[in-house]
Amino acid sequence: MLCGMVRVGAAADLEDDEINVQDMTPMLSTEKASGEAHAPGFAQEKAFAAQSYVNKIPFVGKYVDAMVGSRSRVDDGILVKAEIAAFALALIYALVFAAGRTVNEMLLRSIAAASKAALTAAGFAHVGVHAPGTPEQILFQNSSNEAYAYASGRKNCPTGLTLRVNCRPRHDLFGILKSLMFHSEDDKLRFVMPLDPKLSPLVLLICRNEELMLYRSHHPDIDIYCDKQPLPGALARTLPNDAEFVFASDSPDAANLFQSERLVSLLLSMKQFLVCLHLTDQGDGGAEPQVLGEKKLVFLECDLHPINKTPVGEIMARSVELLVTLSDGIPKWSSSRSAVGLERARMLRRKVEEVETKEKVKTRDSQAEKDEKLREKKRLEDERVAKMSRDEQIKYEDKKRKAELRKRASKGTQRVVMK
Repeated sequence: MLCGMVRVGAAADLEDDEINVQDMTPMLSTEKASGEAHAPGFAQEKAFAAQSYVNKIPFVGKYVDAMVGSRSRVDDGILVKAEIAAFALALIYALVFAAGRTVNEMLLRSIAAASKAALTAAGFAHVGVHAPGTPEQILFQNSSNEAYAYASGRKNCPTGLTLRVNCRPRHDLFGILKSLMFHSEDDKLRFVMPLDPKLSPLVLLICRNEELMLYRSHHPDIDIYCDKQPLPGALARTLPNDAEFVFASDSPDAANLFQSERLVSLLLSMKQFLVCLHLTDQGDGGAEPQVLGEKKLVFLECDLHPINKTPVGEIMARSVELLVTLSDGIPKWSSSRSAVGLERARMLRRKVEEVETKEKVKTRDSQAEKDEKLREKKRLEDERVAKMSRDEQIKYEDKKRKAELRKRASKGTQRVVMK
């Protein structure tokens, strides 16, 4: 009866408001259940007082239903707009994905055809990632913007040649938006070719100046062994802008490798799309799993879409020709290398090995010293605990266990925050 009176008394005053006085029924029922006697007139007066207070604060009046647990009122117009925006975003993402993936697949097909023609013309007996006797497959597509190719069966290329193709993530809408704010790489070709392990040691780099810092971070052998040198005579004529390209090597006689007119002319024709040429006898540090365990390697990176829009087939043909020319010329250069240059290269490697050995010994000794300190600390702690009474030992162990639990809890919190 009390609830009915509240509804009847409040209905006339709440027609234009968003407050449902019926939601106050649980409050009044709770008071009645707790043993407090309220006259019907007092309950009605209390309901009107609450409604008057809410009417004075319109902002509270709009949301009081949510505070007391009543049904929520959602603006249908806002909900429809949100649904339309989500549908539009999903549609745009799907269109970008389909268009970008199509463009990348077309590019990969053209690269596959160009690589087959160039590698076959260069004298490789097997081109592709397929096994002999199986259907031909030139490229293995690892993702929507990455693929690999392989070629083998040529003189001076003992374990073959690997090509990695990196396309721009045209299928990823968020990647495209990110590229608008940050530097994005173009489509690139990266060749990796192992050399004969018997060749003399050499670390050499020809790289675009803007790519030098990034390349050095990925290949520490450049910092360890190489010194920046002026472009040699023939190479200086090939790459006349010294500020655009950097030449670095571990030996002055490395410049003699570029005495070949054919090699010089190839570098001249590749100036627009050449990113870097790197020869090393220190391996790749595990960055290229297909040549894992190989030490003497040649890396060649080229842009697929340079400023002059060189066709993919021409870029591929010149890149492969440069690599095979190097693989044929390096053995001749290695056999005719000067004794001074060879000794300097070997001395650098001995010094690096000595430094690395000293660092390993220092690290081992430091760890042994830490272990000895921990053992001594544990021994002193055991002696101190042995002198305690039984009750003191129990308290000490309990305190130690709580400290260990707090330490573990703090480490777990730090890991959660860092993630």
